[in-house]
Amino acid sequence: MEGIIESVMVDEVGARPQKAPPQGGRQQPPPQSAPDDTVNMNPEMAGEQVNALINSMLGELYGAQLEKAANVLDKMQGRPEKGIGTIVAGLMGAAHKTLRDQGKSVPPGVLFQAGMIAAQAVGEMAERMGVINPENDDEIIEAAFMVGLGDFGKANGNEMSPQERQRYAELIDGMEEGKRIAMANAEAGNGGAKPGGVEEVSEEIIMAGGAS
Repeated sequence: MEGIIESVMVDEVGARPQKAPPQGGRQQPPPQSAPDDTVNMNPEMAGEQVNALINSMLGELYGAQLEKAANVLDKMQGRPEKGIGTIVAGLMGAAHKTLRDQGKSVPPGVLFQAGMIAAQAVGEMAERMGVINPENDDEIIEAAFMVGLGDFGKANGNEMSPQERQRYAELIDGMEEGKRIAMANAEAGNGGAKPGGVEEVSEEIIMAGGAS
């Protein structure tokens, strides 16, 4: 999963269109406290924002939510993707709500990346509990992250702008492409099978804003 995370981070930080400076003038630096672009990440601030969210999510996971998370993983042993995904969605949703309550916003790419790291942490917890095996933990964690994104989108889609929902969908599509490339490079010989559930989650997040 690390390779896929890196590919998404490169796409989000390096490939997003940047605003051109006005003709004949200097480009004004973005405000540090209230960036005007809530969809695309500011490369100069992205690392700091991601780290802050990761610390917040992991603090919740290993603090107030530790017992609850362990209970969810234990009850979902037969469906580890759902168990891990449920916890990840809760962590992402709590971080999103906290920022909203503070009148702040977070670019989708920042929360997406922090959610990936949170999924890995929950997956490691599940592995220590014997819920998943090291042999296939990467596949399970990736699938769980997709579940978590879907649940997060359903719960929070109405609070996102259409541009934010579209950006989440683009990031999911980018993750799918990264996995497809990784599978091709590994020559896994799986008949070109596509990773399941990615397009469905992408569509769910785009459509979530219209849900009642």
